[in-house]
Amino acid sequence: MKGKTPLGEKSVKFIVLESLVFFPSLIAVILCIIGYIKTAEIEFILLSILLMLILIFLGFILFATLVKPKIIIEYDNSGIYLNYSKKKLYIF
Repeated sequence: MKGKTPLGEKSVKFIVLESLVFFPSLIAVILCIIGYIKTAEIEFILLSILLMLILIFLGFILFATLVKPKIIIEYDNSGIYLNYSKKKLYIF
């Protein structure tokens, strides 16, 4: 065996699923709070906070997706390697 054989790859489906759960729940919480508040200034502040949280979360997802290598686990004759970040971790 010359090269390493991949055992596991990065899943984009999990990132999409995480986003589909996070955004509607965050929007629902903020909209419920806005429903009880009658002041326009506080509504604007809460909507601004909602937008900022969504942008931070999107930035985190983009950064996490770009930093992680495509092949997460691979093996060869000498052992198994975890490629969680730029470094490779040798298991055994």
